[in-house]
Amino acid sequence: MSADGKHYILNGEKMWISNGGWADLYTVFAKVDGEKFTAFLIERGWEGVKPGAEEKKMGIKGSSTTPLVLDEAAVPVENVLGEVGRGHIIAFNILNIGRLELGAACIGGGKDVIAATIEYAKQRQAFGRPISDFGLIRHKLAQMAVYLFVYLDLLDASLLAFLVFFGAVVTALIAGISFHEFSHAMVADSLGDPTARRMGRVSLNPLAHLDPAGTALLFIAGFGWGKPVQ
Repeated sequence: MSADGKHYILNGEKMWISNGGWADLYTVFAKVDGEKFTAFLIERGWEGVKPGAEEKKMGIKGSSTTPLVLDEAAVPVENVLGEVGRGHIIAFNILNIGRLELGAACIGGGKDVIAATIEYAKQRQAFGRPISDFGLIRHKLAQMAVYLFVYLDLLDASLLAFLVFFGAVVTALIAGISFHEFSHAMVADSLGDPTARRMGRVSLNPLAHLDPAGTALLFIAGFGWGKPVQ
């Protein structure tokens, strides 16, 4: 905090800032007094605010990703986003929406991966035949398609749940119920629902070892790490 109490002084480097090379306004999270996790709105043109070099990513090329360097950056107290010490609420909401967006993008990419893998399986020869003729290869291709449909259904269900939740929040706010009270009521209601408890025990980890992209890399072997395949 500055001596006059009008600014927070931020120092440090934030990594993996989405759209960092283009944005004029940044949402930055920092600790106040070493423990109060807080969100701030920071403008690109301020003294002490400098975007770093562009990250060279394998994917998500449509989004700029850079570090953000803060060197004695003075942030007005009115630029606190939400409340001091309540930045985690904003962070979690951003992550929840981002996961839905990224999930949709991954499903689109997964469709292209499966199509490319099938085409390659038709061309690659083993024992004088295309590998697409072998039962094990066909089984793997079928599993890729099944898991992609599973992901698509999960995304549809997540989007529906998000829309229902958002509508319930708006209704609660109109009724004068605070978000804090509403979220506690939602958690209590979920824990009291046997169906919700059963759903909470379902783990998606078993899907991880047979994702479409990973299986595609098995097909093309060492070529999978080359630039053309990326």
